[in-house]
Amino acid sequence: AEDGIRDPLWSRGLVDVYKRQVSTQSTWDQIMRATLIFIIVALALSNARFSMDPPKYSAAEAAARAEGIVGASRSEYQCNHVVNYAYYGNKGYKNYLAKDYLNFGTHSSDLQTGYICVAKNGVHVGIVSSDGKHFIHSSSSKYQVIKVDISQLKYIFPQGYDIRRPNQSLHSTFNKKTVSYTHLRAHETSLHLVCRLLLEKKK
Repeated sequence: AEDGIRDPLWSRGLVDVYKRQVSTQSTWDQIMRATLIFIIVALALSNARFSMDPPKYSAAEAAARAEGIVGASRSEYQCNHVVNYAYYGNKGYKNYLAKDYLNFGTHSSDLQTGYICVAKNGVHVGIVSSDGKHFIHSSSSKYQVIKVDISQLKYIFPQGYDIRRPNQSLHSTFNKKTVSYTHLRAHETSLHLVCRLLLEKKK
């Protein structure tokens, strides 16, 4: 207006624009917050999916169990069944496949009793025998669970293999002394973090 007084209708228009901007920014913040929460949960679930259960038996016990099924038919024990039975006591445990054992325990550079050898492409798996000099697996050519010299690994896994050292078994874990809360927090995974925060929020 010529008298220096701003047109009230024009002023109200600016206020409306400002309100819309604030509303848009608030919506954007909510979207970003929801996206962040989704990413955290997705990562937690991803870690949970590819993290195998602690074995029920120790490496020595698992090797001995595998020795006990040498000669069994392949129709009864596929390669994953051999290792599932050896370490978890059930050949169908959680439907673990050969490829899942690429995430079993930790990587090792040497072969020892009860250690697992799994093809790098995840199609085959087996376990080192009790004497550490043989390999037990379900053979597709012999159509049974067999025990062969460890030197045969290069033929069994022509495309290479990964050696997996088992983590402590549940049995040995339960026999150990209790650990502190600080120790548990130090080894907390993303999945544990999300669960703990949700539980603390409920309190």
